[in-house]
Parts: sequence; C-alpha cells; structure tokens
Amino acid sequence: MNTQLLKSTLYHLKSQRILSTINILGTALAIFLIMIVVMLQQVKTAPFPPESNRDRFLHYNFVSISLGDNNRCANAMCSPKLIKELIDPLETPETYTFYVFGTEKAVASVLGNKSTSVSIKGTDHRFWNVFDFDFITGKPFTAGDFDTKNPVAVINHTIAKKLFDSADNAIGKEFWINGNPYKVTGVVNDVTRLANTAYADIWTVINMPDSYGWGGGYCGDCSATILAKSKNDIPAIWNEVQKLTAQVNKRLEAENNYIENRERPYTQKIYALNSLPNESPDYASHKKKSLLIYLILLIVPAINLLSMTHSRLQQRTAEIAVRRAFGCKKTSIIVQILTENLILTLIAGIIGLLLSIGFAWCYDSYLFMQRNMSLSDVSLNVSASLPSLLQLSTFGWALLSCFILNLLSGIIPAWRASRTSLSKALSGHVN
Repeated sequence: MNTQLLKSTLYHLKSQRILSTINILGTALAIFLIMIVVMLQQVKTAPFPPESNRDRFLHYNFVSISLGDNNRCANAMCSPKLIKELIDPLETPETYTFYVFGTEKAVASVLGNKSTSVSIKGTDHRFWNVFDFDFITGKPFTAGDFDTKNPVAVINHTIAKKLFDSADNAIGKEFWINGNPYKVTGVVNDVTRLANTAYADIWTVINMPDSYGWGGGYCGDCSATILAKSKNDIPAIWNEVQKLTAQVNKRLEAENNYIENRERPYTQKIYALNSLPNESPDYASHKKKSLLIYLILLIVPAINLLSMTHSRLQQRTAEIAVRRAFGCKKTSIIVQILTENLILTLIAGIIGLLLSIGFAWCYDSYLFMQRNMSLSDVSLNVSASLPSLLQLSTFGWALLSCFILNLLSGIIPAWRASRTSLSKALSGHVN
C-alpha cells in the first residue's frame, strides 16, 4: 500500500465520520461475539495448569452396562473394579489416575474454632503425575499413603491462609474435615474452576475399597484420566481399551451382561461436550452447529457493511466520475474502496478483540460457568487462564473474520462502482 493511497483512504474515512463509525461499531460487535464464542469453546479444551496436558488426555468418566435379559442398563461413574480391569492393564500410556467424580462440599476446621467451607476431591497418588500443580511448599501424598489410606491432604493457598495464616505454617499440621482429622503434606496455588477435572480446594487420599460398586461391580463414583506419552499414541490407547472391553464382555457372557462402550475413553474435545452417560457423543453435529453460529455471526454484519459501503459510494459518485474522466483505472477505484473497508474492519477487529478480553475479564464468573457450577462459586480466576484462551489461533480467527467481512462488504460495491458510467455517476447514481 503506497503512502498516497493510505492518505487518500484516511481522508475519506474522516470525511464520512458517521458512516465510518457505524461501520466500525457494527464490525466490532461481530468480532466481539465471534471471540466470545471461540473462548467459550476453547475454555473446555485449551491447555493451562494444572491441565496443561489436555492434548494427551483420555477420559473414562462413565460406564454403561446392560444387565440381564430385560435390557436394563446401568449408567454411572466408574468403580475401582472397572478401572482395574480396563485401565490398569494398559501398556501404551505414560500413566493414569482415578479420582472421585466432581467435588464434595465440606467444612474444614482447626483448633481455635477456625473453619471454612471447602470443595474436596478424593484422588490416588498418580493424580500429581497427570496434572501439573504448582506446589508452593511441601509435596503430594505418596503411593504408600494411598496404599494405607493415610488421612493426609494437599490444600490450596487460600485454605492454608484461612486455617493456618500462611502456607509455610501448614505443612505437617493437623486439621479436620467434617470432624475427621487430616495432616497437610503440601500446599498448591489455587486452581481455576475452568480446570473442572483437577479442581478442588483440598485433595485427599481416595478412601474406597476395591470391592465398592454396583451394576455387576462396575458402577461407582470414580472417573479416570489416562495420560498418553504423546498425542500420537491416543489411537493406540483407545484401541487397547476396546480390546480389554471385548475381553471383559466375553467373560460376562455367562451372566448375560456386557459393557456398552459408547466410544469411551474420550479425548478432551469429546469429553468437553458433556455427553450424558447413556448416550454416545456426537462431535460431528457439534462442529456443524459451531460452524453455523460462526457463519451467522459473519453474514449478518456483512449485510450491514454492504449497505454502509453502498451509502458511502452514493455520496462519492461525483468524485468517482471526475476520477474516471481524468483516466483513473477501474482497478484503482476497486483498490481504494477495498483498502478503506480493510482499514475499517481491521480497526473494528482490534476494538472487538479488546472488548472480548475486557468482557471475559470482568464477567468471567457468568460467562464461563459450566454445568457443575453455581452462582455461589465466587470466582473462576479466569485471569490466570486468559492467555491460554487467547492463543494465536484465536487471534488468527479474529483477523480472518475481519478479512472475510471486508471481502463480503467491499468487493461487490467496489466492482459496481468501477463499472459505473460517467453520465450516471455525474447524475449521482451508482449501478
């Protein structure tokens, strides 16, 4: 773009301030909505601590098992028995962990009547190898603690301050959860609620016997997350699970029972769909719906910009006629009009991007609330995760949207203006 063309473009934008402002605001709103929709999707799949390995996760969150001859089907979380038979024998993964699905509300307290409401999650010792927590002090509980079901716990920084005044004072100290004593082994930085698999205030050793379960012993209260060595290993791990499921089902034939796989385990993208336990996820349909939303968000402002561009050209018909009379080429007119639209949409894109960041920052608790959350959850701490939500791909989509809007709104009016006859242009009409 040469300097003269840029100066001319800026002059025309300033001379039509009202139309230019309406143009910018309309496009900025479209970009703002696109960015919010993208962030709402990425918050479920983007990697950020302590779920930095989401691209290597496979989740086995539910089990469906048909029981007997009456087609009765049990759908629930997993039991230790299922995890032992379908997850533990896997050879391809780096490791896996199992934990109580969701969190449990409880009251934590210390001597001196200090108490606070907390969210607790029971886990195994491998939990700390799958999820990357930031330990301020201390360490996670060990395999020995897990095997002996020691009453030990890892707590977050906020709970450490409430109960012990500081993280340094918490290590080795005793506190109570619903009247039961626990000892602190480590303190971690607070976890955002956006990390809905790893989130809790306090993590304790899961206290569940191997025999716990119903529905043939395969239904329980647990979920498992498998960590692949590489995301390229995910298909191999998935196939391993299918083979193990087939072996278990062959053994269950005598009882006329079988496990309905429903395409489990799920990658993070599939897991984010929040499918019910009694149905298989439909990722293809989800993608189609998302694309349809993006198209609507693009097409509506594009129609508006088409109208605005036509209005600007109507006010410049005399200028177009004079330029044509002095030998200005059609391509020059097209380039000028497209350049104006390009600058407008880029400015609007930046404004829309900044608006989406500000909106996400200020209204995170409402915007990113997920199915297992409520308004009583104070804050999602999205500020810590916002850089992950605004990846280069997100910013690229915003810029791409700007260019698409520019082409949709500018190419047709520019082409029509360049073909306008001199007599019609001088009379104030554009074809």
